[in-house]
Amino acid sequence: MRAREFTAIGIKLLPYLPGFGVNKDVVFATPIQDILRGVWFVGSSDANIFYLSVFCLPLFVPRDGIDLTHGKRLRGNGRERWSADDPNLIEKLTEAIRND
Repeated sequence: MRAREFTAIGIKLLPYLPGFGVNKDVVFATPIQDILRGVWFVGSSDANIFYLSVFCLPLFVPRDGIDLTHGKRLRGNGRERWSADDPNLIEKLTEAIRND
């Protein structure tokens, strides 16, 4: 999957996640202050499969990108993989994000 496809999924999640914004492959809590909190979509070699990680990133520590030092992959149905073809994807992602 590409960043624009992750952005489209993120936009669909926003009504269920008040106070969040989306930028490319990241859905993040606003306002952003000292810590960036959110979920990060990560693609795989299969065009329809992706991974979703929840993270907290201290912004006072210089970095070039997002890392998962303070994060983990979210699971759905006991699996780390998510399928873009799942007809209930938004509901399942929302539940996983709220639970973790």
